[in-house]
Amino acid sequence: MHFTRLIFLFLIPTLTMAGTAFDINQELYNQARTAEKEFNKTSFGEDRGMELEASKNSGTSAYVMFNYEGQRGAILPENSATVVLGEVFSYQLSRALEVNEIFSEKTLMFIQNDGLPLLDQYISELLESNGKAKIENTKRVRALINKAVEEEGGIFTAYAPWNLPKPTDFDEIVSKNKIKASHPMAKLLRKGKISDKDRNFVTKELKKKLGQSVAVDIEVFAKDLSNLLVVDFLTNQWDRYSGGNLQIFKDKNNVARIGAYDNGGTFEVSTNRRKASLKILRSFDENTKNKVLELASFIRKKKDNFSGVNSIERLKEILELDISHKSLRKYYQSESIVNTNERYWKQFEDSLLILEEHIMKVCQKPCHI
Repeated sequence: MHFTRLIFLFLIPTLTMAGTAFDINQELYNQARTAEKEFNKTSFGEDRGMELEASKNSGTSAYVMFNYEGQRGAILPENSATVVLGEVFSYQLSRALEVNEIFSEKTLMFIQNDGLPLLDQYISELLESNGKAKIENTKRVRALINKAVEEEGGIFTAYAPWNLPKPTDFDEIVSKNKIKASHPMAKLLRKGKISDKDRNFVTKELKKKLGQSVAVDIEVFAKDLSNLLVVDFLTNQWDRYSGGNLQIFKDKNNVARIGAYDNGGTFEVSTNRRKASLKILRSFDENTKNKVLELASFIRKKKDNFSGVNSIERLKEILELDISHKSLRKYYQSESIVNTNERYWKQFEDSLLILEEHIMKVCQKPCHI
């Protein structure tokens, strides 16, 4: 296995706090810019401080992992299993709705110059993978790299420091690429209540997965699941229930939580998927519900600001779905990706207004978890 060493300072990303104006996660942004600068000027002959490794796991996505003094993470290029803008937008939207404590951090990173052959060096190792889908995605990434080299350009990736604890798959709640309607947590979100029998069932299920010492708060877990469904609905997530993408973890207080680690399968509109989600999503975290309604009112110009943000253009910048703004312009000059952003923003607006209408309808009765 090959390793390359890069030296740069890692900063601890800050989270959006309730009661403060919503803005760019400046520390995560700065961290990515520093990593980007170092990655793109790599010289293979120097001794460096960051280890890189190809992602030789059982998943289908082709990406590179990094390790710097115990801080691990990933650099995710575009491929069939990873929509880079979707990964980034899902995290930034979770910040806007104040549910980011269960979402993995992502921000844009642009690979160019000497960073392109460096990325290709590690990605090419995945051609020896057993999985057909991973090999195909490896070829796709390498084709993007080769095109960028020929055009003296670059490629977009998602920079992803791993901020959440190690996850455990929770596929017990999924069936046939959707949430299992008969599972107690699905019934809770649908009906707004849970029996003692079902409460005990979920508690035992989570303890079996995470260890007998884990604390289980059904209401906290239900809010997490509802919040995940909200963000997935707004980003048109299609890959959550395919296997291995709905996960759980123990938080710092040893409480069982839902984790949104892999959010790459986004921006694929499906009327059937939307209907299936809304059949289950009938109970909400009150704060999240209010944030969705506030955001929808702002988008429809019925409200003059959202969490201190007073223009749609500024909101797009913060959500990293408008990379033409001044703080990113010198890194991301690309007409094609700006056009892609506009298409994705329209999808998001449509989904937001559908969800707003749904909330207004189902919340005529009590709908809070």
